[in-house]
Amino acid sequence: MDGTYPLNSKIPSEKKLQDIYGISRVTLRNAIDGLVKDGLIERIQGKGWI
Repeated sequence: MDGTYPLNSKIPSEKKLQDIYGISRVTLRNAIDGLVKDGLIERIQGKGWI
């Protein structure tokens, strides 16, 4: 929402996001699931999140 990841751009990999934010994989997955549920990102199998 603040423009860190522009519209239609891919967000970093799970591993990179874990390193950036210093969080566990479980926490990251919960956060991503919430963003998907809210319609803010889309998960595309084999390609990551957009």
